[in-house]
Amino acid sequence: MIPDVKKRQVGWHGVISLAVALLVVSAPAIAQDVTFSKDILPILADSCQTCHRDGAIAPMSLMTYEETRPWARAIKDKVSTRTMPPWYIDRNIGVQGFKYDRSLTDDQIATIATWVDAGAPRGNPADAPPPRTFAERDIWHIGEPDWVVPIPEPFVVPAEGANWWGDFYSDTGLPEDRWIKAVETKPSTEGFPVVHHAVTRVQATADDLEGDFLNEYAQGKNGDVFPPGTGRLVKAGTVIRFNLHYASIGEERTDRTSVGLTFYPEGEEPEHELFSRGLAQNYDLDLPSGDSDIRHDSYHKFNANVRLTGFQPHLHNRGKRQCIEAIYPEGGTEMLSCANWDFGWHIVYNYADDVQPLLPAGTMMHTITWHDNSDANRWNPDPRNWVGFGQRSSDDMSFTWTSWYELD
Repeated sequence: MIPDVKKRQVGWHGVISLAVALLVVSAPAIAQDVTFSKDILPILADSCQTCHRDGAIAPMSLMTYEETRPWARAIKDKVSTRTMPPWYIDRNIGVQGFKYDRSLTDDQIATIATWVDAGAPRGNPADAPPPRTFAERDIWHIGEPDWVVPIPEPFVVPAEGANWWGDFYSDTGLPEDRWIKAVETKPSTEGFPVVHHAVTRVQATADDLEGDFLNEYAQGKNGDVFPPGTGRLVKAGTVIRFNLHYASIGEERTDRTSVGLTFYPEGEEPEHELFSRGLAQNYDLDLPSGDSDIRHDSYHKFNANVRLTGFQPHLHNRGKRQCIEAIYPEGGTEMLSCANWDFGWHIVYNYADDVQPLLPAGTMMHTITWHDNSDANRWNPDPRNWVGFGQRSSDDMSFTWTSWYELD
């Protein structure tokens, strides 16, 4: 009997050894199945190359394996922390359906991580998809607009210099009030690489502190086509305010950013007027030096039944995060959305049509904002200073650009 037991023991050891060997062999094989040509390049083409190509705003091109391979570990870090692509909605809180969602799926992030951990293999170049073609810089994504308003004069961005933020004002030139159903802000072809973002608003005069939001241009963001049956009124005699952020790229460039408007037919009005305004403005900010988690609360009351179509946090260098919560008339609360903040990206989060929040009259929109005035914040120009509300980027703000229309 003893020899049989020994034989069984040897047999089980052999099975275990074989299983371990198979695991050792198969694990790298599974990882090696993920290659740049077959798996990674399609993700880059869909989600990254708009910015990461020659002549665009990103610091490196990711069009080819040779260009991408040196950045493999950095790419894994950026996508795993959801720093890139820039889309900062908290995926665990509130409404999750958005138009133009540029974020990667969990599976795409896992694929990139597996590829990097396996040594970032190229694979068979024949597996690569055809190179992506990009629209010409000067096309209008909303279609050819009916009315175009440029900044007053071309603006020269020097080859070297600090980032520049500033406002330009142009008359609309409209001889009569017109309803618009689409809008797009667009840099000129030469100026495209130096325009980080451009925000347009329509206001009565250049001296007004408030205005109605029109549109924002940023890398990967195109025009806005309003929900069916909605529109925005642009009145005769008003001005367009262009808030522009320019960044030098090593060579002098000249830009003349424009905004394009698409009209409803003359005499036709939309069923609902679409409003886009900065709500829940907080002018009483107190950001102590070195503090990394500073909270402020502000509120806006809706006096009519409304349907929210989108929101955009607005903060400056020391911004960290913003949430919007509905406080209903009967006292119940619902967290609608939260988004982290990166001063380099001003993103409008447009709700998908079937999940746009419906708020009854009397609802209070509660905006909760956090700032980081510590040296851990890479955008912080000087964590030694106390900061309050102000118009400069080195000051700070807290409000929510909100789009909505009233319901009967």
